[in-house]
Amino acid sequence: MKRILDSLSRADMRRNPILAISKRFWWKVRWPLLGDRLFTTRLFDGTRIVGPKTGTLALIYYQGMSEPETMAMWQRFLKPSAVVFDVGAHIGEYAIVAARQIGSQGRVYAFEPQPDLAKVIEQNRNFLNLENIFVNNLALGDTVGEISFT
Repeated sequence: MKRILDSLSRADMRRNPILAISKRFWWKVRWPLLGDRLFTTRLFDGTRIVGPKTGTLALIYYQGMSEPETMAMWQRFLKPSAVVFDVGAHIGEYAIVAARQIGSQGRVYAFEPQPDLAKVIEQNRNFLNLENIFVNNLALGDTVGEISFT
């Protein structure tokens, strides 16, 4: 029930409920058909992005970004030629937005410990020709060690 209420409260649902419902329906139909393939969608500014079928990518498909409030704050802090760290970069949504906003003189260091997701960030970076994104397939933390992801 909470998921339904959360979905109904999203901005895209308030703006255009018919489009929002049709996108959700289409996502649910395509979800089982995708298998392990990557899904292609667009960010709020029209930038193409690919990723595995996750809740994050579903939100990007529905509303153009996974977290509107976080994205708004992120964009306010980005300045031309900045150096940016995207820690836990997932599929690179924030790294891509940062790289485009700060320009070629800036640098974005995307840290993603999961190898499959780090490869997705590299794929998005290469497709978009964003040479100012540097992908680091590692975790950042306050202790040295290893952990396995299940």
